[in-house]
Amino acid sequence: MAKRFPSYSDYKSEVVSCRCGNWTGKVAEAYLEVHRELIDYHCPLCDEIVAIICDPTEQEVRDAAAAGIPVAIETLSMIEKTKARNEEARGMALQSPDQLPEIEGDRLILHWDLEDKDGESYVVLTCKGAFLWRELAFWEGWERFNDVKETLKARYGARFAALSPSDQSEFWLYGDDHSAMGKVKFT
Repeated sequence: MAKRFPSYSDYKSEVVSCRCGNWTGKVAEAYLEVHRELIDYHCPLCDEIVAIICDPTEQEVRDAAAAGIPVAIETLSMIEKTKARNEEARGMALQSPDQLPEIEGDRLILHWDLEDKDGESYVVLTCKGAFLWRELAFWEGWERFNDVKETLKARYGARFAALSPSDQSEFWLYGDDHSAMGKVKFT
């Protein structure tokens, strides 16, 4: 059975053995496989998992930072910046159809674009070249795209024809999620 180690331990120097009985060594000598929320190390002979290191919880990061562990201090700083950005994003986010201006026309095709300004990335909504809305952009923001589209439908009703992402914005919209293209709803 794989041995679990705390994220902020000196696990790479720990000695582990594989159940196959043919390999014993330091965790750092095993084959590394990185996943979204954990790292596992495999026996170099039979590929069985010999060690698992789960990503730390926020409280574990805070405890490790308080203990003076440099990587935890850096991680905590990133957590705080992310929380502040998320709070700012909530304040800027389109929440209600009433926040959008009136647009003339019977068939409205709106555009979802990306703008970089002052070291930050923003989603910008336009129609016929006219500015409608700006809010912070998020990597793999396809769920937000679908939410905004529903707000646009509520505001412009049957006149809403489509929300079309620019080529520039697609990188942020889909990100690394290969299934995202099938999840985006344009109309």
